[in-house]
Amino acid sequence: TIIVNHQPALMKIENDGQSIEQSNIMLTICNGPRQGGGFLVAPDAKNDDGILNFSMVERCSRLTMLRILPEVMRGTHGRFPQVTLGTTRQLSL
Repeated sequence: TIIVNHQPALMKIENDGQSIEQSNIMLTICNGPRQGGGFLVAPDAKNDDGILNFSMVERCSRLTMLRILPEVMRGTHGRFPQVTLGTTRQLSL
C-alpha cells in the first residue's frame, strides 16, 4: 500500500529536546525489535530497557522504497541514507 499511495507526510519531530522537520513516508516508534508480521524495524530495540526505538524513512522514490522494504525484513535498512534509526526517551510529533 505504501508503494502505491506514496504520499509523504511533512512531520515536525521533537526528539529528546532536538527538533527536525522533514517529509517522511514512514515513522515507526517501537518498544521491541519486530513489528507487523516479522518486520525487523528496530533491530537494536529491547523490550525491557525503558528506551523507545524509532525507524524513520524520508521521502524517496518508489524504486528506493522497493529496495528498502526487503531490508526492513532483515533489519539491515539502516544502511540507506533515507533511513534514520535511533533511540529516545520522549518523542513528540
